[in-house]
Amino acid sequence: MFSSSGIMTGRISSAGMGPSDLLYPKDLAVDRKGNAIVADASEKVKVFSPHAKLLFSFPFNRPDHVGVLSDGRILVSGFPKDFLMSVFGQNGMLQGGIGTPAKADDQPSFNSVLNMGTIAVDSDDNIYYAFRFMLTPTIRKYSASGTLVAEWHLKDGEVLKQILVAARKEYEKNKKSGSYGGVPIFTAATFDEDSKTLWVASGVQLTELDGSGNVVRIVKLVRPDGRPLSADGIVVDSSLDILGRGL
Repeated sequence: MFSSSGIMTGRISSAGMGPSDLLYPKDLAVDRKGNAIVADASEKVKVFSPHAKLLFSFPFNRPDHVGVLSDGRILVSGFPKDFLMSVFGQNGMLQGGIGTPAKADDQPSFNSVLNMGTIAVDSDDNIYYAFRFMLTPTIRKYSASGTLVAEWHLKDGEVLKQILVAARKEYEKNKKSGSYGGVPIFTAATFDEDSKTLWVASGVQLTELDGSGNVVRIVKLVRPDGRPLSADGIVVDSSLDILGRGL
């Protein structure tokens, strides 16, 4: 963990099932106090101070992505049933849920997979939910109270066609075999406070959307040697440098 000036303030170095360990971190969000909220494969969400001290944790079945509101409430997405996101207080107590899952498949488990999503939150506490596996590329915008504000659907070209083709092929194969999973349409999302735009990652492509869901620009990701790069995490800083992790 580092300060804004790049100085290391703490380190979470143990991999395992202990209280302060991380088995396999899935996603990270940072609140306004600098605390790190981590969705971990240990079936827990863990909250660490800027100095890497465990503050508290709470159980969650298959946590996938996390977000945090300005008042410290924590949003967690995973394998949706009643809600797309669960809302927890600063003490880790469940307060409710946000977002009604879409009816995309008659089989409950397949429908849950199609409703899995990544979370981004802006400074006004608007919540953006990008459906990871929905075959029609879909993003929803919610208010902090959970009201659905807008739903956007990206068109061909705004998401790579080969991603859409691969996702549908995998879905149809899984339906025949009874296997779960899929090819993600969206792999990450983040909000740029300076331009007030939402960025979503899909394979080797980043798409920037304005407040009405219109495409501002599309960026293709390549390594210095010209090879493509797929992002599974993105951050945009004030100078419009795009930071991320990927394969």
